Amino acid sequence: MSIEVKVPQLPESVTDATLVAWHKKAGDTVRREENLVDLETDKVVLEVPAPVDGVLKQIVANDGAVVTSGQVLAILEPGKAGETADTKTRKITLKDLGSELFGKDKGDTTTVTVTRATSR
Repeated sequence: MSIEVKVPQLPESVTDATLVAWHKKAGDTVRREENLVDLETDKVVLEVPAPVDGVLKQIVANDGAVVTSGQVLAILEPGKAGETADTKTRKITLKDLGSELFGKDKGDTTTVTVTRATSR
């Protein structure tokens, strides 16, 4: 389930902010509390952190946009950093892969983890 990243409550007497710069782009992996974007008001510069680990799925407001409290800035797909719901992991042995890929003997049973990202 996607999470909306929103403009935080702005300081008292401040009605809007300007989106100064994104520190990530759509498709980037983010970690919880990592600064995603800077917002500037006439009084302060605010950092908007990622609420959870995941992948920045979509940027809704671009650099230079004037935004207000509660406005959606981006959509984040939660998950372990570097792994989304579309990622599947399984373990196989070198014997199963074929020894020629890794230069190992066919009897070697060293385990490797292969991660395959599936697309929709």
